[in-house]
Amino acid sequence: MMRILSLLACCLPLWSWAQIEFQTTSHDFGELGAHAERFVDLPLINNGEKSIYILRAGTDREWIIKFSNKKLEPGKEEFIRIQYQPMKLGSFKKTIPLYLSDRAEPITLTIKGKITSLAGADSPCPDFSQTQQARLPELTLELKVIDAQSKKPIEKAQVLLLRNGFEQDRNFTDRNGTTTPKIPLGLYYVVTSAKNYETSELAAFFNPSERRLIVELVRLEPEEIPVEELPPPVVAQEPDPEPKPAPTPVPDSEPEPVEVVLNPDSLPFTLDHFAPNNVVFLIDASYSMRKEGRMDLLKASMIELLELLRPEDRLCIVTYASQSKVVLPSVHPLNKDSIVRVIQSLQAGGNTAGDQGMLTAFEQAKSNFIPNGNNQIIVATDGKFTVSKQRGGVAHTLKTNESSGIAVSVVGIKNTRPTEESMQQVAKLGQGHYLKIHSYEHAQAVLVEEIRNNSFRR
Repeated sequence: MMRILSLLACCLPLWSWAQIEFQTTSHDFGELGAHAERFVDLPLINNGEKSIYILRAGTDREWIIKFSNKKLEPGKEEFIRIQYQPMKLGSFKKTIPLYLSDRAEPITLTIKGKITSLAGADSPCPDFSQTQQARLPELTLELKVIDAQSKKPIEKAQVLLLRNGFEQDRNFTDRNGTTTPKIPLGLYYVVTSAKNYETSELAAFFNPSERRLIVELVRLEPEEIPVEELPPPVVAQEPDPEPKPAPTPVPDSEPEPVEVVLNPDSLPFTLDHFAPNNVVFLIDASYSMRKEGRMDLLKASMIELLELLRPEDRLCIVTYASQSKVVLPSVHPLNKDSIVRVIQSLQAGGNTAGDQGMLTAFEQAKSNFIPNGNNQIIVATDGKFTVSKQRGGVAHTLKTNESSGIAVSVVGIKNTRPTEESMQQVAKLGQGHYLKIHSYEHAQAVLVEEIRNNSFRR
């Protein structure tokens, strides 16, 4: 039965065992012919606060299993690569026990398919160092867009699938309101729009058992056209009996100078108009940032800003969850591809250690301070701050650094109204701004506008 997309944000179908979470524990290769690729990568993440170790996997000589890393760090995603080297034709189904250090009983992985040719069956399983990234199983989805009230299909609706900060697929529905993109399994941010309808934005997880979704769009209310009042009738006036004398000409006077105000948005992002930037991102990587597509929106916004930055600018990324961590030491954005990979590797999981994160962010901003530049910390979070004035607390850290020349802005990522007061308070204490990213449209503009406005040479 097709599922309503709005339910997915709170009911993502993941397989969890205490701290460990799999996106899927099974894979169906389908038919494998001559020289077909016979390996699959299954992702798993450690949502706990302690490291877990993969001890072993039970296999036989027809199976090869490799790991991107046998040590599962908190909040870090790793991959299990499973390759089948068949010795006979026909259907197969294999259950593989996976033993971990945090439990006595194994987790069971199930792999099945059908071998139609043995040509190339003995090809070696590639190491993770030989492939640029893990190869996830691909799925053909069936996405249907309908009117929320009439339940009729909506033709030419645009469905955008965002994953890890990038657009994975953008397509339009047919006359049946359906589109069938082929994508790797995983968590996506789905943006659905159509003319005369409100845009829908939600997180959705796709796997072999969850590949059909219905998106319901709400029709926009028609705009009321104001009725213009007729002007009062013009009453003809009697002409003056005698013509009035012409006014005495006034000698020309020099016009007052007009101040030209430049708009930062209309200027090229060059050093002539914009000071160099020293930007430190302080990213909330606690578990709640995984929900509702928050991390995808943040990654998309960070990548959009990265495209703007120049060689003279600097960028640093600090995360805070159970502890703070510098995941990207301050660098000039010369190799943007490598920075994108760091942004895409950000994972959410664990508790929130905002106080320590703020201290680490200021340390990074101070050590790379740019005189006469825009030195700025950007906090990205969905949660409420505990604005503690105690030593080491957020308020104390901001007060201590109020004359440092480093501003602190706070970006609420799909945050709720009760969190706004504390975010605004932190932004005010940090002499920065409170911003919101609640949609993909926001993600494309908010950080870019913040940096352009703050570095503009007035």
